[in-house]
Amino acid sequence: MAKRGKLFELLDIPKFARPSVLDIAPAQTAPVLVDRLAGKSFMSYGQLWPHIPHVVNGLASDQALDTWFCAYGDEWKRRAPPEAG
Repeated sequence: MAKRGKLFELLDIPKFARPSVLDIAPAQTAPVLVDRLAGKSFMSYGQLWPHIPHVVNGLASDQALDTWFCAYGDEWKRRAPPEAG
């Protein structure tokens, strides 16, 4: 049986970059990535992709983001898309 792997997307960088996405430190970022790859805490982009046109057209207000991403059970998953934007 084939094993299913986890993939990184460009959108993963803002979530996992340490200390920040503009100043990525590999030694600080690597343990975060290892932790996410080992666990089940990766975020699905299923809720994000349908809203890309709204983001591009400037319709992504804080209120809209809160509404769009409220289905995530984990707080970090709800915070990640607004913080990345």
